Amino acid sequence: MKVRRFFIKLMNYEYWPMWAFYLPLFFHFIYKGLKNRDLFFFTNVNRRLDDYGGLFFDSKQVIDKKIPIAYRAEHIFLKKGQSLNIEDLKFSW
Repeated sequence: MKVRRFFIKLMNYEYWPMWAFYLPLFFHFIYKGLKNRDLFFFTNVNRRLDDYGGLFFDSKQVIDKKIPIAYRAEHIFLKKGQSLNIEDLKFSW
């Protein structure tokens, strides 16, 4: 019974500790970074975003404004201290 439980945990990654799952990915990213001579190689995908392709220092509101309205998800932006009145919302569903 213990052997069966061991193999179930071994074959299903959701039972793994976080370090066992992310450690190989860490070495893979280091390898890719050295191969491309840039540790931030993955930020080249989002060239229109400032500072490291949106990974660091960009606010989500600024990034959202760069997306065309047709492709944006419906959302509400609340400023600090502003309350939300559910009756005033108009849902499209």
